[in-house]
Amino acid sequence: MTDNADDLIDYETTDILLDTLEDEFLDVVHEFIRSGDNLSAKLKQQVDQNNYDIDALIALTHTLKGASGNIGAKLLSEICTSLEHELHKNQVDMISAHVSQIERVYSKTKDEYLRVFKKAS
Repeated sequence: MTDNADDLIDYETTDILLDTLEDEFLDVVHEFIRSGDNLSAKLKQQVDQNNYDIDALIALTHTLKGASGNIGAKLLSEICTSLEHELHKNQVDMISAHVSQIERVYSKTKDEYLRVFKKAS
């Protein structure tokens, strides 16, 4: 799966959320961005410091995976799932590459949410 706009967001999920939450959906998007900024920064910090605290990395990855899945950020959720599985198996050789991919895809996902849902606000 590539990280083009169609792969970043599951619009069926966002449509359901829009129908259910109506005006509050934009608050959910902003909360996803706030927490995503924080979580991706913490993941990057652990990698930059070469600090492979597996339990902390699992917790950060799991939280970002859940937030992504809940809002329909499907590619980000899939990448987090992959990293989480590797961490549970104590496979640390690809952590840096996965975190770099998470940062890149998170940034594109965030930009896409802001682009699409800015029009809706």
